[in-house]
Amino acid sequence: MLSAVFGSIGGMSGGLSVGMGVVAGFGFVFGRDALSVLRATPRSAPALDPDDAVLYALLSGIGPVILLAAVAQGSANGGLLFSRFAGVLIGGPLLLVGLGAAGAVFWSAGSPLLAVSVGAFSSLIVFAVEFTPYRWWIPFRAIENEPASVIAPWVSVGPVVGFTPGWAANFGLAIVLFYSLAFGLLLLLLGFSDLLRDGAVGGGRVLGWELFAAAPFVLLTGWALTGNTLWALWGVPPATTVAAAIVIVACAWPSTVFVTYAMVERIGDRSSR
Repeated sequence: MLSAVFGSIGGMSGGLSVGMGVVAGFGFVFGRDALSVLRATPRSAPALDPDDAVLYALLSGIGPVILLAAVAQGSANGGLLFSRFAGVLIGGPLLLVGLGAAGAVFWSAGSPLLAVSVGAFSSLIVFAVEFTPYRWWIPFRAIENEPASVIAPWVSVGPVVGFTPGWAANFGLAIVLFYSLAFGLLLLLLGFSDLLRDGAVGGGRVLGWELFAAAPFVLLTGWALTGNTLWALWGVPPATTVAAAIVIVACAWPSTVFVTYAMVERIGDRSSR
């Protein structure tokens, strides 16, 4: 992500922008760890509760299931390009509509439950209207002629005329895929170390889990540094099956890490008793 920002701002080469992104990212991680060493006391065991890890695995595991279903339907990229399109351009406005409606209700009625209910219902209504003859804002023409390898039709779709429940199902799955993957990746990349350390200096077990969590992202970084375009960001189909596999594994890695952590730590707790 940092590499894409550097490349778009400075107009620099792909290799240089990726290198700057890697340096900045690892600089942040090592800087944070250095501060934790200076400020905190040592901790030998990870602080993340296995039950919490199971919850995180369930929330982040929804995306990989939809991802694998897309691959099974013939999408080489697991529907990632379609999910980015739907999650940002469709899910973003829906989220704003829901937040606006919820905020207005909460300001007038003061009820959090009513505000959340009205916000969710408002977003659902706006979404549903787009798959009736009264549609007006989703740019279907941008994707209706794309092959299955790009749009990942989990449900068979026809032309965008009349009522289109098939398109509604595909857009809904794509939006859920986008936000589930975003939650899992951000939690793993930005919060996993803090959850394990809980403000303390990590011991050997903590470091081992951090290295395990980083494995596919090290591969992804090395693959990008060799000159391969990160198609999941730039919007072109994956050049090879290896490229697609590396990115898909990275997307599924958060749920894998949290499930593995919960199992290993529970077994360790039982054996120590």
